Amino acid sequence: MKELDFNDVPLLIEEKKYLMSLKNKFKTKVYLVKDICALSEELKDRDFVGIKIKEDHIEEFIIYSKQSINFPFDFNKFKFLKKIRLNGLKFTRNFNLVEINTLQELEHLDLSYCHFQKPRYNVKIEFNLRNLRYLNLSNCIFEELLSFSNLSKEILTLKLTNIKIKHFPADIINLINLEHLDLSNNPDLPIPNIIFQLKKLKILKIPYCKVDIENLNFEKLESLKELDLSSLDLTELPASLKNLQELEKLQVAYNKIKFISPFLFELANLTYLDLSNNQI
Repeated sequence: MKELDFNDVPLLIEEKKYLMSLKNKFKTKVYLVKDICALSEELKDRDFVGIKIKEDHIEEFIIYSKQSINFPFDFNKFKFLKKIRLNGLKFTRNFNLVEINTLQELEHLDLSYCHFQKPRYNVKIEFNLRNLRYLNLSNCIFEELLSFSNLSKEILTLKLTNIKIKHFPADIINLINLEHLDLSNNPDLPIPNIIFQLKKLKILKIPYCKVDIENLNFEKLESLKELDLSSLDLTELPASLKNLQELEKLQVAYNKIKFISPFLFELANLTYLDLSNNQI
């Protein structure tokens, strides 16, 4: 990772101007990075702006803020973006998701730790990105309803850990190709049973969530390889788990389970089982 030299990089003119304005706005340097998804230690205790360049344009972009900074407009100047991380920003009432939805080449969108204020015209917050494969809204605050009705049907990963929303979006059922769903740490948000109809799921995480444990049914999730049911107050394992013949990793820690269900020994691919902090 190194600081961007604006005079030594062949960027598109509109991208270069926008980056210079961001540099002044955040009073920070702009860095060249190899992969925005791999950044963690570099982001501690400071505001950060980073880009990955391909040929003459920006392909990946990250803004990370420890403050509550308003989202910068005119983001659609980055028309070739594949990946974006915007972490810790505030989307004000004047913000329009068109600013992001115009980025039709976008495949990876991480908006974790952002605050979405109620839009001026009380419209739902919707993402309309046809090529999106990854969406992370973990630790976000939404003051208005969130909708997935126009989200790409090709999305593979959706992370909604510790999310602050009024109602869980029922139109998640439309994400028929979803493979990885993380709903961890949502103890006050009722999680509907429709998530158990997403047949292509390979990873499902619902620890410390508000779920109807009497009606947990995994019969349709035959492709699951990893399942986390920790901290759900389970007294026994759901019988429908026996259908998960592809399951490799099962976490059921911090429950009230008193015995090991015999069908666990029939899960031929199971290589990791966490039953810690139960009553066995």
